[in-house]
Amino acid sequence: MISPATEAVASTGTSTPSVLALIVVGPGPMPWLRDCLLSLAHQSYPRVGVLAVDDGADESSRDMLLGSLGSRRVLRNERRLGSARAVRTALERPVARRADFVLLVDPAASLDRDAVGRFVEAAVGIGVE
Repeated sequence: MISPATEAVASTGTSTPSVLALIVVGPGPMPWLRDCLLSLAHQSYPRVGVLAVDDGADESSRDMLLGSLGSRRVLRNERRLGSARAVRTALERPVARRADFVLLVDPAASLDRDAVGRFVEAAVGIGVE
């Protein structure tokens, strides 16, 4: 079965799948969040979007998310849901449904510049749709 996102990519004539990097930021200090956001901003892969879920982030982390991504790319839970429910909430958003792939990124992770490209290459290579 071909996903609507894959059909949309095919109809535009591009063979480059889209990737949504999803970050869930919970409570407590996030000393590596800046490095995580920078690593996503500097990916060599051309079609990467970032969506973050504020699941009880502290004020400095929230400010960093909003300053880096803008309010349209930061979802804020009214109360802490926990990572699994925060991810599910994010996956219901149109931007997530349109993506060919969703990559969950831990806010303490700093990705190599080619990490997303290698992820897509591996997924396509094994026939993930």
